[in-house]
Amino acid sequence: NSPFDKSGDKHYLGLAVLSVLVGLVFSFVSFDISFRYLFGYFDPGVVFYFLLMGSVTLGSGLVKLIYFLYQNPISTEDRD
Repeated sequence: NSPFDKSGDKHYLGLAVLSVLVGLVFSFVSFDISFRYLFGYFDPGVVFYFLLMGSVTLGSGLVKLIYFLYQNPISTEDRD
């Protein structure tokens, strides 16, 4: 038994570790572009972080949903 067994799905632990590592990397990498918005400019590292982590989270959620539906198919009696 590891100390992480009580903290929920290991999938979320992996997403949290990935989020921290990507956040650290993007905070140290300098980008030569900036994104204009209403009150000034966005830091491109923040924009890329949200784009990357949003797509990773969405993709992993879709994989978990497909795996769940594969493991628990909807029977014909439940459809009616």
